[in-house]
Amino acid sequence: MYRSACFTGHRTIKADISIFSALLSSVIERLITDKGITDFYAGGAYGFDAVSAFSILHLKENYPEVKLHLILPCSKEEQSRKWTAEQKAELENLLRLADSVEYVSDRYYNGCMKARNARLVELASDYCICYWNPSNFRSGTGQTVRMAQKKGIEVVNLFEMYANSVKSPDKRLTDAANSSIMDISNHLEVSTMPRKKKTETAPVAEVKAEVVTEAVKETVAEAPAEKPAKKPAAKKAPAKKTANKAPAKDAEKKTTAKTATKTAAKTTRATAPVETVKIQFGGDEYDFAEIKKAVEADYKSKFKGKVKNVEYYIKPEDKAVYYVINSDFSDKIEL
Repeated sequence: MYRSACFTGHRTIKADISIFSALLSSVIERLITDKGITDFYAGGAYGFDAVSAFSILHLKENYPEVKLHLILPCSKEEQSRKWTAEQKAELENLLRLADSVEYVSDRYYNGCMKARNARLVELASDYCICYWNPSNFRSGTGQTVRMAQKKGIEVVNLFEMYANSVKSPDKRLTDAANSSIMDISNHLEVSTMPRKKKTETAPVAEVKAEVVTEAVKETVAEAPAEKPAKKPAAKKAPAKKTANKAPAKDAEKKTTAKTATKTAAKTTRATAPVETVKIQFGGDEYDFAEIKKAVEADYKSKFKGKVKNVEYYIKPEDKAVYYVINSDFSDKIEL
């Protein structure tokens, strides 16, 4: 099974580019030689994406087994519409030299960049190599880093490594410096879904049905039984007195009808089914209500706005839930 890594970073690199490129190449080479990483995925933007992609192409001369894969959010014309002529030529060169090119969408839409970031993390099996300033928390780079951490892959942040002083570019990093390459950034919390183990109790649906049945029985038992109206003894009474008693009988009938209606309403409410959706797979059990809450919390932590529609794609075999909100934002959470 091949091992892979992805790149994500800011478009502006605030560093000495020659020293930074040497640091990046050293990190990538160590992953190739010591960790067996052969496939690298880049987003095709200018800045850190381009520097990373050209570093891979340079290393392919000594490591022919290494492959560069470009993941573009939309067509190259739409992605580079506002780029300079030099940046566009750079992209054309990368597209020509890459081992493969994948387009997340054939057109630009609000959210295609986020979809591209999610695809990069999905394809990376082991590492996310980034150039990320943690103060830019809400940037696309920050979002990709959080996705990688949620997936559980290691994050190598060259922004911090460069800030902590870099060795001479014509030498490999010292062992002490190299040991820090594999440190995972602890700036962000990793939110995961709570996992519940399958128990030996009866299925939930049956338990719920029992509870409802008992509730109905109790309600019916508690409801006062209607007593048949007693026939008044035949008495001869003046016409006036008989006329006075007629409204009282009508009121009694109305009260009896109201009592019967209330009793029927209580019984109807008690028989309404209580729905619980459980997903069982490989000895684990997940509650759909908890999944919905977790998806909502994950989305709200990144964006503000009204949620009009949500699509859930639950894949227990991946231990993940992929979701699409308002038809233009996609992400995933771990089960």
